[in-house]
Formats: sequence, structure tokens, C-alpha cells
Amino acid sequence: MTDGPVAISLFSGAGGLDLGVEAAGYRVTAAVEHDQDAALTMEKNFHHLASPVIRRTSLTLPPTRSSRPLLAQQVAARVFAAVQK
Repeated sequence: MTDGPVAISLFSGAGGLDLGVEAAGYRVTAAVEHDQDAALTMEKNFHHLASPVIRRTSLTLPPTRSSRPLLAQQVAARVFAAVQK
């Protein structure tokens, strides 16, 4: 897949949601996932990523004014995931 709008995957997991994103016509070109096993699975399933999956989390970065929205988003994602269990 080389045409279509570009998407960047955050909190990628193994890429299940990204399969739907690509089915909708987008091209996932980059991904961020902290979990090692999920990142490896993402790389195996999406060989066309522009680079290996970025294995970092905003929780390890010092808080700055510009990183607060990202930190809030990540915390919200973790709370949502915990509620779903």
C-alpha cells in the first residue's frame, strides 16, 4: 500500500486497530508501543513501517508544558484499558 492518507499509530499494541485503519484506506507508516512483545508483533505484521516501532512511553519523559497533553492522553488510555478488563 503506497497511496492514501498517512496514519501514525500511538499505543499500537499488536496492531489490531491499525488493520482497520488500513482497511479504511489509510497507510500506517509509524508506530509507538512500549510493550516489547506487542512491538515485535506489530513489526512482523506491518513490514512497510518507515522505521522500527518506537519503544518509548511519555511516562518516562520529564513533564514539560508541551508533553502534558500527551501524558494525559496516555493516562486516559491506561485507565480505559483497566476498566475494560
